[in-house]
Amino acid sequence: IGHAYIFSGPRGVGKTSLARILAKAVNCLNGPAEEPCNVCDACKDIQAGRFVDLVEVDAASKRRLVDMRELIETVRYMPMRGRYKVYILDESHMLIDEAWNAFLKTLEEPPGHNIFVLSTTDAEKIPYTIKSRCQSFEFRRISDRDIGLQLKRICDDEGIGYDEGVFDYIAAEADGSLRDAESILDQVIAFGGQNITEADVGAVIGIVGRESTYRIIESIITEDLRGGLTLIDRLIVEGHEAYQIYKGLVSALRKMLLFSIYESPPPFLYMGTEEAARVSALTQDIEYYEIQNMLAYLLKAENLLAGLFPKVTL
Repeated sequence: IGHAYIFSGPRGVGKTSLARILAKAVNCLNGPAEEPCNVCDACKDIQAGRFVDLVEVDAASKRRLVDMRELIETVRYMPMRGRYKVYILDESHMLIDEAWNAFLKTLEEPPGHNIFVLSTTDAEKIPYTIKSRCQSFEFRRISDRDIGLQLKRICDDEGIGYDEGVFDYIAAEADGSLRDAESILDQVIAFGGQNITEADVGAVIGIVGRESTYRIIESIITEDLRGGLTLIDRLIVEGHEAYQIYKGLVSALRKMLLFSIYESPPPFLYMGTEEAARVSALTQDIEYYEIQNMLAYLLKAENLLAGLFPKVTL
């Protein structure tokens, strides 16, 4: 067990959560163990946030030298209940230089009963003198598929009914952050009640319905110009911005492109059975290079959509 760790990576992927699990693992009464038991008093108290030997510090608000000195003052005392005192410094890159210099002495001569976890979204701002004395672990974004499966499990556990497609929308909006995805899900449940639909997700995060997007693409494939323009106009009248429709088209074409490569839903995307059938049907009538060209045209037009005439551009 090391005395200091750096957990770095994007927000909302579990850095602080894993630091708490580490605190459980080293203080578990049936351990130390790779998997904490979650039933002993130490594990349950850490889970509930009342374990006295787990100290969490928000380094974004307590970043000054005086704050660091107060923390260092407690380091020399032995743990009251556990084997180790675990200090979690959240957003640690926000500490000022004087605070880092004060902390460095503690890292150089660490008391054996302390473990420090520096959690950060910007590891480049942590001084090299600190990094060289820590074990570093880099966290990655969570795949859309894993986020979708986790949200589905939460709804099943909580007895919330759902349309299969809601999790794909939320996962795409969360952009790899499970915390953001759970926050959006919470808002959707508050809006839609015990049974959430794709329309509820659209109302909460302002996205265009998937079926509308695929119908626009279908109108392009079948050369139904009037039908496509009428549908776009209806979406704009309903309150959707041109850029929202554009984002929906880019996302749908990306899925079609990937589907045509894998000849099935790709393993890293969450895609319900209905959507998979819809995408499969659309890709039957169009060549791979044509999807690629459509996507390329859309991406080239992004700057124009931010201009004065987004509807004309679309």
